Amino acid sequence: MGNNSSRSKYPKPLSGKIKFDRNNVLGERNSTVFRGTYKGKDVAVKRIELKPLKTADREYTTQIKLDHQNVLKILTVEQDKDFRYHCLKQI
Repeated sequence: MGNNSSRSKYPKPLSGKIKFDRNNVLGERNSTVFRGTYKGKDVAVKRIELKPLKTADREYTTQIKLDHQNVLKILTVEQDKDFRYHCLKQI
């Protein structure tokens, strides 16, 4: 039952609280990670193109539950019609 409650909370509609500079790329692979802010705090913003996202769904539902010094904590997950945004703990 815990899994269903986590999935129902995320992803949220894009709120406008996540800000990032498209020119300040921290890394790229299957997604792009930008330096940004969430509610005024420095964060990394991971932007994933929406397409079949089964592995990305598992990634954020698992990562959002983790609390470990070597794993960046997800603060929120939001999406618009094209992208999903994972807002990661202060960098």
